[in-house]
Amino acid sequence: MIVTALIFVTNVYGSFDVHCEKINHFNYIIFYDNSVAGADDEIEKAIRKYTDKCAKCQEKSLILNQSDGRKTPLYFFCYDNLEDYKNVFSILPKEKITGKEPYDGLWMSYSYRNYFGKKDTDHISIVGTSEKSNSIPIDGFMNYYLTHGIVTISKENMYEYFGEQYEPNAFLANLSDKDSSKVIKELEGINGYLKYENNYQTCKRDFNTFSGIAAAIEGVYMSMSVVLAMLVLLNLLNQFVEEKKNELIILQINGYQLKDVRRYIYVDTIILTIIGIIIGVAVGMYLAVLAVSSFDGSFICFIKTPSAICCIEGALGAALLTFIMCKIAMRKIEKFDLSSIT
Repeated sequence: MIVTALIFVTNVYGSFDVHCEKINHFNYIIFYDNSVAGADDEIEKAIRKYTDKCAKCQEKSLILNQSDGRKTPLYFFCYDNLEDYKNVFSILPKEKITGKEPYDGLWMSYSYRNYFGKKDTDHISIVGTSEKSNSIPIDGFMNYYLTHGIVTISKENMYEYFGEQYEPNAFLANLSDKDSSKVIKELEGINGYLKYENNYQTCKRDFNTFSGIAAAIEGVYMSMSVVLAMLVLLNLLNQFVEEKKNELIILQINGYQLKDVRRYIYVDTIILTIIGIIIGVAVGMYLAVLAVSSFDGSFICFIKTPSAICCIEGALGAALLTFIMCKIAMRKIEKFDLSSIT
Protein backbone atom coordinates (compact mmCIF):
# COMPACT_ATOMS: atom_id res chain seq x y z
CA MET A 1 0.00 0.00 0.00
CA ILE A 2 2.88 2.36 0.73
CA VAL A 3 4.36 1.69 -2.72
CA THR A 4 0.96 2.27 -4.32
CA ALA A 5 0.55 5.64 -2.58
CA LEU A 6 4.07 6.81 -3.47
CA ILE A 7 3.84 5.80 -7.14
CA PHE A 8 0.35 7.28 -7.42
CA VAL A 9 1.33 10.77 -6.31
CA THR A 10 4.66 10.66 -8.18
CA ASN A 11 2.89 9.86 -11.43
CA VAL A 12 0.28 12.57 -10.94
CA TYR A 13 2.75 15.29 -10.00
CA GLY A 14 5.29 14.15 -12.57
CA SER A 15 2.83 14.30 -15.47
CA PHE A 16 3.09 18.07 -15.78
CA ASP A 17 6.89 18.03 -15.86
CA VAL A 18 6.91 15.23 -18.43
CA HIS A 19 4.44 17.17 -20.55
CA CYS A 20 6.55 20.34 -20.54
CA GLU A 21 9.72 18.36 -21.24
CA LYS A 22 8.47 16.08 -24.02
CA ILE A 23 5.36 17.67 -25.54
CA ASN A 24 4.70 21.36 -24.88
CA HIS A 25 7.86 23.26 -25.78
CA PHE A 26 6.20 26.69 -25.63
CA ASN A 27 5.19 28.74 -22.60
CA TYR A 28 3.65 31.81 -24.25
CA ILE A 29 0.82 32.32 -26.72
CA ILE A 30 1.03 35.75 -28.35
CA PHE A 31 -2.11 36.94 -30.13
CA TYR A 32 -2.35 39.51 -32.89
CA ASP A 33 -4.93 41.05 -35.22
CA ASN A 34 -4.50 39.30 -38.57
CA SER A 35 -6.40 42.09 -40.31
CA VAL A 36 -3.47 44.45 -39.72
CA ALA A 37 -1.07 44.13 -42.64
CA GLY A 38 2.47 43.16 -41.65
CA ALA A 39 1.65 42.66 -37.97
CA ASP A 40 2.62 38.98 -38.07
CA ASP A 41 6.01 39.69 -39.65
CA GLU A 42 6.90 42.38 -37.11
CA ILE A 43 5.78 40.25 -34.17
CA GLU A 44 7.67 37.19 -35.39
CA LYS A 45 10.80 39.30 -35.93
CA ALA A 46 10.57 40.63 -32.36
CA ILE A 47 10.12 37.14 -30.89
CA ARG A 48 12.94 35.56 -32.87
CA LYS A 49 15.42 38.03 -31.41
CA TYR A 50 15.18 36.01 -28.22
CA THR A 51 14.22 32.45 -29.23
CA ASP A 52 14.18 30.06 -32.19
CA LYS A 53 11.26 28.17 -30.70
CA CYS A 54 8.49 30.12 -32.34
CA ALA A 55 5.64 29.01 -34.61
CA LYS A 56 2.79 30.86 -36.25
CA CYS A 57 -0.59 29.20 -35.85
CA GLN A 58 -4.31 29.65 -35.71
CA GLU A 59 -5.54 29.24 -32.17
CA LYS A 60 -9.20 29.13 -31.31
CA SER A 61 -11.67 27.49 -29.00
CA LEU A 62 -14.25 25.16 -30.43
CA ILE A 63 -17.07 23.14 -28.91
CA LEU A 64 -16.85 19.37 -28.77
CA ASN A 65 -20.13 17.47 -28.76
CA GLN A 66 -19.41 14.60 -26.40
CA SER A 67 -20.91 11.17 -26.85
CA ASP A 68 -22.85 11.58 -23.59
CA GLY A 69 -24.63 14.69 -24.89
CA ARG A 70 -22.55 17.26 -23.03
CA LYS A 71 -20.57 20.03 -24.72
CA THR A 72 -16.93 20.69 -23.84
CA PRO A 73 -14.51 23.49 -24.83
CA LEU A 74 -11.73 22.30 -27.11
CA TYR A 75 -8.45 24.10 -27.79
CA PHE A 76 -7.54 24.02 -31.43
CA PHE A 77 -4.08 24.61 -32.96
CA CYS A 78 -3.72 24.81 -36.75
CA TYR A 79 -0.27 25.39 -38.26
CA ASP A 80 1.39 25.91 -41.64
CA ASN A 81 5.15 25.60 -41.10
CA LEU A 82 5.79 22.04 -39.94
CA GLU A 83 9.41 22.53 -38.87
CA ASP A 84 8.56 25.57 -36.74
CA TYR A 85 5.62 23.74 -35.18
CA LYS A 86 7.75 20.72 -34.29
CA ASN A 87 10.01 23.06 -32.29
CA VAL A 88 7.15 24.07 -30.00
CA PHE A 89 4.87 21.02 -29.97
CA SER A 90 5.72 17.33 -30.16
CA ILE A 91 3.05 14.87 -31.22
CA LEU A 92 3.89 11.60 -29.50
CA PRO A 93 1.57 9.04 -31.11
CA LYS A 94 -0.22 6.80 -28.65
CA GLU A 95 -2.54 5.13 -31.12
CA LYS A 96 -2.80 5.50 -34.89
CA ILE A 97 -6.28 5.19 -36.37
CA THR A 98 -6.23 5.89 -40.10
CA GLY A 99 -2.57 5.13 -40.72
CA LYS A 100 -1.58 8.78 -41.01
CA GLU A 101 1.67 9.86 -39.44
CA PRO A 102 1.96 12.46 -36.66
CA TYR A 103 1.40 16.05 -37.87
CA ASP A 104 -0.76 14.69 -40.71
CA GLY A 105 -4.50 14.86 -40.13
CA LEU A 106 -6.34 15.49 -36.87
CA TRP A 107 -4.76 14.28 -33.64
CA MET A 108 -6.46 14.34 -30.25
CA SER A 109 -5.47 13.79 -26.67
CA TYR A 110 -5.43 10.09 -25.77
CA SER A 111 -7.38 10.92 -22.61
CA TYR A 112 -10.45 11.36 -24.82
CA ARG A 113 -10.02 7.81 -26.13
CA ASN A 114 -9.26 6.49 -22.68
CA TYR A 115 -12.22 8.17 -20.98
CA PHE A 116 -14.96 7.69 -23.55
CA GLY A 117 -13.78 4.39 -25.01
CA LYS A 118 -14.15 5.65 -28.57
CA LYS A 119 -13.93 3.02 -31.29
CA ASP A 120 -11.26 3.32 -33.94
CA THR A 121 -13.87 4.05 -36.62
CA ASP A 122 -15.60 6.80 -34.64
CA HIS A 123 -15.59 10.45 -35.56
CA ILE A 124 -15.83 13.43 -33.27
CA SER A 125 -18.45 16.14 -33.61
CA ILE A 126 -16.97 19.63 -33.45
CA VAL A 127 -18.92 22.89 -33.71
CA GLY A 128 -16.97 25.16 -36.08
CA THR A 129 -16.93 28.93 -36.37
CA SER A 130 -20.03 28.77 -38.57
CA GLU A 131 -21.94 27.19 -35.64
CA LYS A 132 -22.32 24.07 -37.77
CA SER A 133 -21.43 20.70 -36.32
CA ASN A 134 -18.74 18.91 -38.29
CA SER A 135 -18.21 15.16 -38.07
CA ILE A 136 -14.43 14.80 -38.20
CA PRO A 137 -12.48 11.54 -38.46
CA ILE A 138 -9.84 11.04 -35.78
CA ASP A 139 -6.52 10.16 -37.41
CA GLY A 140 -4.74 9.37 -34.18
CA PHE A 141 -4.44 9.86 -30.44
CA MET A 142 -1.41 11.48 -28.83
CA ASN A 143 -0.05 11.67 -25.31
CA TYR A 144 -1.22 14.87 -23.68
CA TYR A 145 -1.14 15.33 -19.92
CA LEU A 146 -2.67 18.75 -19.30
CA THR A 147 -6.11 19.58 -18.02
CA HIS A 148 -7.85 20.72 -21.18
CA GLY A 149 -8.78 19.14 -24.49
CA ILE A 150 -6.47 19.70 -27.42
CA VAL A 151 -6.66 19.17 -31.17
CA THR A 152 -3.80 19.80 -33.56
CA ILE A 153 -4.16 19.89 -37.34
CA SER A 154 -2.33 21.25 -40.40
CA LYS A 155 -3.77 24.04 -42.55
CA GLU A 156 -4.29 21.61 -45.44
CA ASN A 157 -6.34 19.29 -43.25
CA MET A 158 -8.17 22.28 -41.81
CA TYR A 159 -9.65 23.06 -45.19
CA GLU A 160 -10.20 19.38 -45.99
CA TYR A 161 -12.06 18.62 -42.77
CA PHE A 162 -13.75 21.93 -41.96
CA GLY A 163 -13.91 23.70 -45.31
CA GLU A 164 -12.35 26.73 -43.63
CA GLN A 165 -9.33 28.73 -44.69
CA TYR A 166 -6.28 28.94 -42.47
CA GLU A 167 -6.28 32.30 -40.66
CA PRO A 168 -3.26 32.55 -38.33
CA ASN A 169 -3.79 34.75 -35.28
CA ALA A 170 -1.11 33.75 -32.78
CA PHE A 171 2.47 32.68 -32.17
CA LEU A 172 3.55 29.88 -29.88
CA ALA A 173 6.89 30.77 -28.30
CA ASN A 174 9.28 29.52 -25.66
CA LEU A 175 10.64 32.51 -23.74
CA SER A 176 12.75 32.65 -20.62
CA ASP A 177 11.52 34.71 -17.66
CA LYS A 178 14.25 37.23 -18.33
CA ASP A 179 13.46 37.63 -22.03
CA SER A 180 9.68 37.52 -21.78
CA SER A 181 9.37 40.99 -20.23
CA LYS A 182 11.61 42.45 -22.95
CA VAL A 183 9.61 40.79 -25.72
CA ILE A 184 6.25 41.91 -24.30
CA LYS A 185 7.50 45.48 -23.95
CA GLU A 186 8.64 45.46 -27.58
CA LEU A 187 5.40 43.86 -28.78
CA GLU A 188 3.31 46.54 -27.11
CA GLY A 189 4.73 49.04 -29.58
CA ILE A 190 3.68 47.01 -32.64
CA ASN A 191 0.42 47.86 -34.38
CA GLY A 192 -1.79 44.79 -34.41
CA TYR A 193 -0.47 43.17 -31.23
CA LEU A 194 -3.38 42.18 -29.01
CA LYS A 195 -2.28 40.28 -25.91
CA TYR A 196 -0.20 37.43 -24.55
CA GLU A 197 -1.03 34.43 -22.43
CA ASN A 198 1.46 32.72 -20.15
CA ASN A 199 0.45 29.24 -21.19
CA TYR A 200 2.76 27.59 -18.66
CA GLN A 201 1.18 29.40 -15.71
CA THR A 202 -2.33 28.80 -17.00
CA CYS A 203 -1.77 25.09 -17.48
CA LYS A 204 0.05 24.82 -14.15
CA ARG A 205 -2.85 26.45 -12.34
CA ASP A 206 -5.36 24.10 -13.96
CA PHE A 207 -3.13 21.11 -13.33
CA ASN A 208 -2.74 22.01 -9.65
CA THR A 209 -6.47 21.44 -9.22
CA PHE A 210 -5.92 17.76 -9.97
CA SER A 211 -2.59 17.44 -8.20
CA GLY A 212 -4.09 19.01 -5.06
CA ILE A 213 -6.77 16.34 -5.00
CA ALA A 214 -4.09 13.72 -5.59
CA ALA A 215 -2.08 15.03 -2.63
CA ALA A 216 -5.12 14.77 -0.35
CA ILE A 217 -5.79 11.23 -1.56
CA GLU A 218 -2.16 10.31 -0.98
CA GLY A 219 -2.23 11.73 2.55
CA VAL A 220 -5.30 9.70 3.49
CA TYR A 221 -4.05 6.58 1.71
CA MET A 222 -0.57 6.81 3.25
CA SER A 223 -1.95 7.33 6.76
CA MET A 224 -4.26 4.35 6.37
CA SER A 225 -1.39 2.29 4.95
CA VAL A 226 0.94 3.02 7.87
CA VAL A 227 -1.71 2.45 10.55
CA LEU A 228 -2.93 -0.75 8.90
CA ALA A 229 0.63 -1.99 8.37
CA MET A 230 1.48 -1.36 12.04
CA LEU A 231 -1.61 -3.20 13.28
CA VAL A 232 -1.19 -6.14 10.93
CA LEU A 233 2.54 -6.46 11.53
CA LEU A 234 2.22 -6.24 15.31
CA ASN A 235 -0.55 -8.83 15.33
CA LEU A 236 1.38 -11.21 13.05
CA LEU A 237 4.63 -10.83 14.98
CA ASN A 238 2.91 -11.35 18.34
CA GLN A 239 1.28 -14.46 16.93
CA PHE A 240 4.62 -15.59 15.49
CA VAL A 241 6.38 -15.19 18.86
CA GLU A 242 3.53 -17.00 20.62
CA GLU A 243 3.75 -19.94 18.17
CA LYS A 244 7.51 -20.15 18.80
CA LYS A 245 7.06 -19.95 22.57
CA ASN A 246 8.00 -23.56 23.34
CA GLU A 247 11.09 -23.43 21.13
CA LEU A 248 12.22 -20.16 22.69
CA ILE A 249 11.75 -21.46 26.22
CA ILE A 250 13.77 -24.61 25.37
CA LEU A 251 16.57 -22.41 24.03
CA GLN A 252 16.62 -20.40 27.25
CA ILE A 253 16.62 -23.57 29.39
CA ASN A 254 19.62 -24.81 27.37
CA GLY A 255 21.58 -21.68 28.27
CA TYR A 256 20.76 -19.33 25.42
CA GLN A 257 20.75 -15.69 26.46
CA LEU A 258 17.89 -13.34 25.55
CA LYS A 259 19.92 -11.72 22.77
CA ASP A 260 20.51 -15.16 21.20
CA VAL A 261 16.81 -15.98 21.42
CA ARG A 262 15.92 -12.65 19.83
CA ARG A 263 18.40 -13.31 17.04
CA TYR A 264 16.54 -16.56 16.33
CA ILE A 265 13.33 -14.56 15.81
CA TYR A 266 15.11 -11.84 13.83
CA VAL A 267 16.43 -14.32 11.27
CA ASP A 268 12.96 -15.71 10.54
CA THR A 269 11.46 -12.22 10.52
CA ILE A 270 14.06 -10.94 8.04
CA ILE A 271 13.44 -13.85 5.66
CA LEU A 272 9.66 -13.36 5.81
CA THR A 273 10.06 -9.58 5.45
CA ILE A 274 12.15 -9.93 2.29
CA ILE A 275 9.57 -12.27 0.75
CA GLY A 276 6.76 -9.92 1.79
CA ILE A 277 8.53 -6.86 0.35
CA ILE A 278 9.12 -8.54 -3.01
CA ILE A 279 5.46 -9.56 -3.28
CA GLY A 280 4.25 -6.25 -1.85
CA VAL A 281 6.27 -4.12 -4.28
CA ALA A 282 5.02 -6.12 -7.27
CA VAL A 283 1.39 -5.89 -6.17
CA GLY A 284 1.85 -2.23 -5.18
CA MET A 285 3.11 -1.28 -8.66
CA TYR A 286 0.13 -2.97 -10.28
CA LEU A 287 -2.36 -1.31 -7.92
CA ALA A 288 -0.67 2.08 -8.47
CA VAL A 289 -1.24 1.87 -12.23
CA LEU A 290 -4.90 0.99 -11.60
CA ALA A 291 -5.23 3.88 -9.13
CA VAL A 292 -3.75 6.43 -11.56
CA SER A 293 -5.93 5.10 -14.38
CA SER A 294 -9.05 5.51 -12.27
CA PHE A 295 -8.03 9.11 -11.53
CA ASP A 296 -7.89 10.04 -15.23
CA GLY A 297 -10.60 12.44 -16.33
CA SER A 298 -12.18 13.22 -19.68
CA PHE A 299 -9.37 15.58 -20.65
CA ILE A 300 -6.43 14.51 -18.58
CA CYS A 301 -4.28 11.42 -18.85
CA PHE A 302 -1.50 10.96 -16.31
CA ILE A 303 1.71 9.04 -16.86
CA LYS A 304 1.58 5.50 -15.52
CA THR A 305 5.18 4.53 -14.93
CA PRO A 306 6.26 2.60 -11.81
CA SER A 307 9.11 4.46 -10.14
CA ALA A 308 12.15 2.56 -8.91
CA ILE A 309 12.74 5.24 -6.26
CA CYS A 310 9.17 4.83 -4.95
CA CYS A 311 9.64 1.07 -4.83
CA ILE A 312 12.87 1.45 -2.84
CA GLU A 313 11.27 4.00 -0.48
CA GLY A 314 8.27 1.73 0.01
CA ALA A 315 10.50 -1.27 0.69
CA LEU A 316 12.57 0.69 3.21
CA GLY A 317 9.42 1.98 4.88
CA ALA A 318 8.02 -1.53 5.16
CA ALA A 319 11.33 -2.81 6.56
CA LEU A 320 11.43 0.01 9.13
CA LEU A 321 7.87 -0.65 10.28
CA THR A 322 8.62 -4.37 10.53
CA PHE A 323 11.73 -3.67 12.63
CA ILE A 324 9.81 -1.39 15.02
CA MET A 325 6.90 -3.81 15.41
CA CYS A 326 9.36 -6.69 15.87
CA LYS A 327 11.09 -4.82 18.71
CA ILE A 328 7.72 -4.35 20.39
CA ALA A 329 6.75 -8.01 19.94
CA MET A 330 10.12 -9.13 21.33
CA ARG A 331 9.19 -7.70 24.74
CA LYS A 332 6.96 -10.74 25.29
CA ILE A 333 9.99 -13.03 25.38
CA GLU A 334 11.27 -11.44 28.58
CA LYS A 335 7.97 -12.30 30.29
CA PHE A 336 7.98 -15.98 29.37
CA ASP A 337 7.57 -18.36 32.32
CA LEU A 338 10.17 -21.07 31.71
CA SER A 339 8.05 -23.57 33.57
CA SER A 340 5.07 -23.07 31.25
CA ILE A 341 6.47 -25.23 28.46
CA THR A 342 3.93 -27.66 27.03
